Amino acid sequence: MTGDKKSKRREIIGAISLLIEKYLFSLSAFFLAFSNIRHIILNWTRITDFFRSLPSLGINQATFISQMVVTFILALVNAFVGFLLLLKKKPLQNPKGFLEIFIPLVSTYFWIAYNVIRYIPNEVNLYLVPLNTLLVFAFIGSIIALVGCVISALAVFHLRRSFSVLIQVRDIVKHGLYRYSRHPIYFGYIISAVGLTLTSPQLFFLIFSLIHIGLFVFRAYLEEKKLAAFSQEYQDYMHNTPFIIPVRLRKIDS
Repeated sequence: MTGDKKSKRREIIGAISLLIEKYLFSLSAFFLAFSNIRHIILNWTRITDFFRSLPSLGINQATFISQMVVTFILALVNAFVGFLLLLKKKPLQNPKGFLEIFIPLVSTYFWIAYNVIRYIPNEVNLYLVPLNTLLVFAFIGSIIALVGCVISALAVFHLRRSFSVLIQVRDIVKHGLYRYSRHPIYFGYIISAVGLTLTSPQLFFLIFSLIHIGLFVFRAYLEEKKLAAFSQEYQDYMHNTPFIIPVRLRKIDS
């Protein structure tokens, strides 16, 4: 009887978590995207002044525009996540246990930490590169971050309605980018995290990015554990396809 009660409780928790994921999480993602766009609009005059003063650009303008690029990228990421959550379909198996709910939430909403960084004083959030190279890093980093967003977007396109935030069992997708990596969404997110760090190469960006990447790797491990226990097909897929980085390391025969 105790086992039945636990099973029923897990089913209820799983059902509630799905509703929260689809509606509350999507709304929060849209709110963050709106906040990012609002921050850009409020600073639009300074942005236009930046392009007018390119020949005589100072350090303050360079740091400002790098922060605006980061804010714009975060707006894209937040809006992207919001739409995906609204379009997802019912899973084959709901999340079970604390980690299958907590880790995905932390890794997904860790992007909020990047929004907070702009409020940390530069005296504490030290720049890791010479200030006269910030524009170069902002340009390179923004391109890398956008490439990561494109990779994640393409991977989600292949998943379509099988996308989710929480760890769930869904239809196994092995086409498109999933032929080269078992977790191309996380591969794209990791690239974006690296790009964001280069866009604003500061101490806290580096620390937060390393934590974020670690969360993605741990989340992928939890997903694989659940999927492999559910499906022999996924076990075969794991054997034939690289983990996150789409490169399989081969043993060199001596």
